[in-house]
Order: sequence, then C-alpha cells, then structure tokens
Amino acid sequence: MRHKKTTKTLDRKKAARTALYKTQVISLITSKRIKTTKAKAKYFRPSFEKLVTKAKVRDLHSKRYLMKRLNNEKAVEELIDVITPILKDRKGGYTRITAIGRRVGDGAEIVYLELVDRDKMKNNTKKKVDKKVVAPKKTDKKPVKATTSKDTKKIEKIKDSAK
Repeated sequence: MRHKKTTKTLDRKKAARTALYKTQVISLITSKRIKTTKAKAKYFRPSFEKLVTKAKVRDLHSKRYLMKRLNNEKAVEELIDVITPILKDRKGGYTRITAIGRRVGDGAEIVYLELVDRDKMKNNTKKKVDKKVVAPKKTDKKPVKATTSKDTKKIEKIKDSAK
C-alpha cells in the first residue's frame, strides 16, 4: 500500500519515470515549448526550474551535474549558452503552463509547458558558420576503362573525334 507516500508515480516505475523526465526536459530545452498533460507538466516543472537555476552558475561543476541529469550534450550546451543568459535576471518562474483543452480519447487535460521568454530565445540561437563546399566540376564525358582490345579501339576513336 502507498500510504503517506508523497512521490507522484505517473503510473510508471522509477526507470520509466526518469526516462520520461529526460525526454520531456530535453524537448523543452530544444523546442522551448512542449505539449503534455497537466499532471506531467506539474511534475516536471519544479525539477526543470532547479536545472535552470543550476545552469545559471555556468561553471564546470554545474555543467557536469546537468550532463549527469540529462545525458545530452547538445541540450546542456543550449541550456547554458542560449537559455540562461536570457533568464539571468529572473529569480525563478522560468516556465509557464497554459491550458489547451482536453484530450479526445481519455479526457486528460492537455497543456503547453513553455519557457517564459521563448520569443527572445528563438532569435538568440547560436549561429553556426558553415564551411563552403565546392562542388566538383562537371565534365561532359565520363572516363571509360578499357577491358578488351575492341574497347581500346573504340576509346581511341572517341578521343580522335573529340580533337
């Protein structure tokens, strides 16, 4: 029996809850807004805000802590380099839950869990410098390998006619 147990299980075992947590948080970091149920949003919101507060320190220890929790280097870099500079003046309340409606199948409340200043974050994404890729020059004639003596004669004729 679960008498006086305060942990919400979301009808999942611990391993499934942690996997769900990681995927939801990584999705929130990369897309700045996720569509989920109200129960999941309320469950993940406090721990995500703790991660943002930890990332605001911007040192090696916090980066390793975030890597341990999320296990996704791109998400950690985006959290530290893109999200926290915009949220540095906030003391908390980095996320917002906006109700959308109810799901058709089971009637669960669906909400958007989004970052508060996500409009600023879309404009502030890291710009990667692309290296110029030079396409190889196209030639009209393809090189042909001779396999028999007849083929070599044909190749010689083609070369002579091209001159």
